[in-house]
Amino acid sequence: MRLKKVSELIHKSEQHPDLEYCKVTVHFVDVYHDDTDEEQVVPGSDLWVTRTATRNDISKYYVNDRPSKFNEVVDLFIAKGVDLNSGRFLILQVCSWISNAALIAVG
Repeated sequence: MRLKKVSELIHKSEQHPDLEYCKVTVHFVDVYHDDTDEEQVVPGSDLWVTRTATRNDISKYYVNDRPSKFNEVVDLFIAKGVDLNSGRFLILQVCSWISNAALIAVG
């Protein structure tokens, strides 16, 4: 979804005409396959990436609830081995959702 203004992501309806912002959070974990080939979550590998968009077209990013800059989020994904320059990876779609998706309305 491509929009000219991030404020266009904010839900507007009769029931919610004046929401001030919207927010989306994506939860990532590292996984491995054990001896039975079952997927296991690596303890302590939780990564939460959040984006908020405000009515005045300001976006804010958070990593594990700490304020972050967009470039820091990109660098974090690159450090994790995510190739953000190739469309072959599903994770690229997730990153795109964070920066362009219709965000959940909060009001």
